[in-house]
Amino acid sequence: MALSDYSNAVAAGKWAFGVGTPGGAPVANFTVTPSTGPHASTVFAFDAGGSTPGGDPLRFLWDFGDTGPLIEGPTMTHAYVAAGTYNVRLYAQDAFGKGASKTTAVVVT
Repeated sequence: MALSDYSNAVAAGKWAFGVGTPGGAPVANFTVTPSTGPHASTVFAFDAGGSTPGGDPLRFLWDFGDTGPLIEGPTMTHAYVAAGTYNVRLYAQDAFGKGASKTTAVVVT
């Protein structure tokens, strides 16, 4: 499951939430376009532009809710190979390790 991928990233020192920051906490937020579509022809676009930093630049890590790897970046595209409801999670982290996440369901028909 992708959560273990996140745990592995933390263990490898790539992501370490909660070590403190002089600014406020970030807020993770994203949009997905479209929010539903057929798996055979839909490429979903994800944009973390709605996230707000707590005073520091943010890094973003995406979990698309399928068996794929976690991917880092502010905008992504992703296609699913099977129908289902996928819980997409965005992790946002500042340079001091303070972070937040948001999860949204994507329906693939």
